[in-house]
Amino acid sequence: MFFCSWGIWWSFFSRWLTDPTHGLGMSSAEQGQIYSINSLATLVIMFVYGTIQDQLGIKRKLVIFISAVAACVGPFVQFVYQPMLTAGGTTPSAALATDVASEDERFISDSPRFVKGFMLLLLAVGIGNQVSVWLTALTGLTFPAYIGAMLVAVVVRNMMDGVHVSYPAEEIDTMGNMFLSIFLAMALAGLKLWELIDLAMPMVICLVLQCVVMFLFSYFVVFNVMGRNYDAAVMTAGFIGFAMGATSNAMANMQVVTKKYGPSPVAYFAIPMVGGMFIDFFNAVLIAANIGWWT
Repeated sequence: MFFCSWGIWWSFFSRWLTDPTHGLGMSSAEQGQIYSINSLATLVIMFVYGTIQDQLGIKRKLVIFISAVAACVGPFVQFVYQPMLTAGGTTPSAALATDVASEDERFISDSPRFVKGFMLLLLAVGIGNQVSVWLTALTGLTFPAYIGAMLVAVVVRNMMDGVHVSYPAEEIDTMGNMFLSIFLAMALAGLKLWELIDLAMPMVICLVLQCVVMFLFSYFVVFNVMGRNYDAAVMTAGFIGFAMGATSNAMANMQVVTKKYGPSPVAYFAIPMVGGMFIDFFNAVLIAANIGWWT
């Protein structure tokens, strides 16, 4: 019930922040700041919420508590949250119109192309699952489940380009963004931070140190080694997302940068290939070797 009520309003949160007519009319930079503050507040509140939830114990009381929290979301957003966000003013409407226009990228499509794109995804996943099994049996190493699907997708894309068959790139990219958002939402919803309340302070210290080290390494090493140009900047953003999370975080970081400053084909070729495929082969070998070496 809690995640259902949360998912209903959270789906429209971005539109509410940026819509100049029916929302607050914020710019992308202001929206990013709001999301960052919300994430930080959620990280803290989760410990409190988990403690209260553990103390309630009885299911009936827990349902009543969650229902009360869900019922308060609307009044809280309208009478408390919105005045807090608009207290300092927002970006002028002219600048906002330019900003929103640059982000709302559209393309013309139809249902058959989306169906074709979805069928290609299912084909890659279905055959790729068997390829992953074969790789594990052949090498004796454990690979991520998606590695086979990625290899099959590479073959399918190159075959379609080779025989000059229409490839629904925009449709697959749209579905990819949708699935990425769903994956991130499910990953965040599945975190049980309240079970780690005793490790809260060490985790915060580690997180701060990781952010500092990642910033220094990205700025002084990755950006310089990659060429100190725009492609290097986008790849650095992807590297930060990958190092702080996973390949999905890297793609999300690069999408934010390229939407504002323009495309970077080199980065979009290098980061998914390295972070999503090659690193898995190296990880499988290195992890297995270290386990065998130290045990």
